[in-house]
Amino acid sequence: MALYKRGRVYHYRFRINGRRYRGSTKKTKLTAARRIEALTMAQAEERGGVLLLRRSPVLGEFSKRFLDWVNNQSMLKQKSKDYYANGWRLLADTDVAGMRLDANFPRRYRRTQFSGWPVEPQQCTSHASAYARQSGRVENA
Repeated sequence: MALYKRGRVYHYRFRINGRRYRGSTKKTKLTAARRIEALTMAQAEERGGVLLLRRSPVLGEFSKRFLDWVNNQSMLKQKSKDYYANGWRLLADTDVAGMRLDANFPRRYRRTQFSGWPVEPQQCTSHASAYARQSGRVENA
């Protein structure tokens, strides 16, 4: 059982039955963070070490949200926005579009073959994966 601070917010990290749990308490006060950590641990123990986590979205479903986010970024140049749109266009008809965007996603798509592509799809998918983690859509394992 461990609490640590990232920025102003406390995060928890613990193991139950060999499974690691970590996440944000979304609290800035230590006592409130300890309460959240204790509740999270109790939930994990009640369910036999399995918390009811949000299910990771399929990349195909998540792509619309990601591309909307890309297009709304004023700091990105149009060339970068076109790069991501083209990368998704190329990925949309592959097996990668049906994969869940979870912590194992980067390892799984590396095994997928992409031949003759002008855009490196691993870069597009890793950016989408990072955005999903930042926005809270995916839990880190």
